[in-house]
Amino acid sequence: MSTRVWPYPDLRNGTTIHHITDTHFGLRTEADGRFPQISVDLEILKAAHAGHLHSGDMVDWDAAPTDAPEDAQYLAFRNGVKAKDGLPWAEVVGNHDLQSFQTLTARTSAQWAASMGLSSQNTVTTMGGVRIIGLGPDSWRAFDTPEPGYTLSAATLTFLDQQLTAAGSTPCFIATHVPPSEQYPAESQVALPVAGLDGIVAGHSNVVGWLSGHRHANPDTDTAHAGVATIGGRKLFVVNGPAAGGRMAGVAYADYVFKSPSLSMFVTYLGGALDVRWRDHSAMGWKSVNGQPFKHILLT
Repeated sequence: MSTRVWPYPDLRNGTTIHHITDTHFGLRTEADGRFPQISVDLEILKAAHAGHLHSGDMVDWDAAPTDAPEDAQYLAFRNGVKAKDGLPWAEVVGNHDLQSFQTLTARTSAQWAASMGLSSQNTVTTMGGVRIIGLGPDSWRAFDTPEPGYTLSAATLTFLDQQLTAAGSTPCFIATHVPPSEQYPAESQVALPVAGLDGIVAGHSNVVGWLSGHRHANPDTDTAHAGVATIGGRKLFVVNGPAAGGRMAGVAYADYVFKSPSLSMFVTYLGGALDVRWRDHSAMGWKSVNGQPFKHILLT
């Protein structure tokens, strides 16, 4: 009898979210050639998840000659995937989506949302048995010096509170581009202080997890990228995704096209546990981390 672990998520045992982040369309012409392969790979996997979350930095906004974000490239990718699998697609705004890396030209999150076909940067998306509540700052000039930081407005916090109340007993994941500071307490520049969120999380038992990007996490070395953190006095699952198109942490910029894999994650919510899997779209196969094909995370 074979003892091999079945690599695919089992939808009978929970709700699986495909978590993709930091595609950075337009970062390098050579890198953009990987996205058609990601689309093909996701079509193969369409029966293995209930929906998609993109947690920000869809584009790189590195096109100095035109000084325009590469929205059209990202939208062609997103809409192509949606047309093939028919699954829900949630997205939150990232710093590269709001400010040009080259010229520091910026736009508001409301302008970004309009470009994406959304009514707001704050969204609610139901996927199977869970809801994704996506949040973003009203604006974020991440490349200014000094950087003003990533902040959520009082209106956004009210939106979160109201949506959690409306969700009732449905398990909810908060999604932001940057991770909560409780997940990475030593990284104040790339983690979101959640002082304004603590009371909201504490008051809603249906908050079960937090999904984020921004750090281009290397799953082989970053043990905190998928685990449990205490936020608002409650234990939550926290998952910080690797980059699907941007340079993985630890890889030299000059080498990233050839040495940085194109990764996303498949996150399965099981109630008191979370299974996370890593998909290497470059190889169109599952990636093992520390010799394991997936990580089983217990809440307690």
